[in-house]
Amino acid sequence: MSRSQISFARIPEYLENINAELQRKCGSSYRLELSQYRFLDTGKNPAVYEEISNKNDIILCLYHENRCVSSVIGKYDPSNSSMQLLSKTDVNYEGKKYNLYLRTIFIYLMCFVRPTIKMIVSYATNPISTYTMYKHYHATNPDLQEYVRERGLTPETFTLADAKQFHEFFIEKYKVSNESAELALDEMLDLCEEINGRECSVEDLGIGTREETIEYIIKTRGVTTIYLELNLEIAGMQEFLLNKLSNSQIVCGGLAGGKFNRKKSRRNKNKCNKNKCNKNKCNKKNTHRKKKKSRRIL
Repeated sequence: MSRSQISFARIPEYLENINAELQRKCGSSYRLELSQYRFLDTGKNPAVYEEISNKNDIILCLYHENRCVSSVIGKYDPSNSSMQLLSKTDVNYEGKKYNLYLRTIFIYLMCFVRPTIKMIVSYATNPISTYTMYKHYHATNPDLQEYVRERGLTPETFTLADAKQFHEFFIEKYKVSNESAELALDEMLDLCEEINGRECSVEDLGIGTREETIEYIIKTRGVTTIYLELNLEIAGMQEFLLNKLSNSQIVCGGLAGGKFNRKKSRRNKNKCNKNKCNKNKCNKKNTHRKKKKSRRIL
């Protein structure tokens, strides 16, 4: 095994205890498994997010009836001893809090692997991801620290509305101006000349006119992904994660309650209500006709 690969030598005893508690609550049809991630081995799995894998990646899967229904993939970066998290849940199992449950377990287990994982990183592309990582795990960055400090917020008081406002604050702070786009264009032209050994024009970039190229740079270079970091070397981190795990409120059972089934249930309910409404109208109409007929007889 190369030095950059992750060793699970200390993991089995911890994962065995977590599995025992999971099966005590949800039955033997559920189990957790941590292994090296190889996308080709998983096939087309709706519970796997990442289609690219390398020797440093690992995956934690929640199996139900021998099928991975929710997963967290860790992408190890040996340069800074960090692990990036990617997660996904089968649409039929959404709404059962598996994602948060698996993230907690995965982060906890990373406290015991070798080489030492110093931090967990997440690239939040939407407010929900930022909310989840800060609210539940206290993952942060200098911009978020500034934002919550100025507003007197803590992970306990942080809301989804706060996360949305933070994203707006962040995007505005790093918005690309016309001036910086002009500088970026000059850098692109310099690089073009270096590669081709001749002077380049805007047309050589293949984007369009100068104005169109500036607009393209503004749209594509604006920072919208937020980097969040959780330091695993903070004192008390293992106890913090164990406490969160012990308070996890996952939902056991089959497909019922999944996003697809909830939508289907709503459709059927609406259809039923509509049919019921039409039936009531029909009954009301027939009753009215009977009354009119009775009056004629009398």
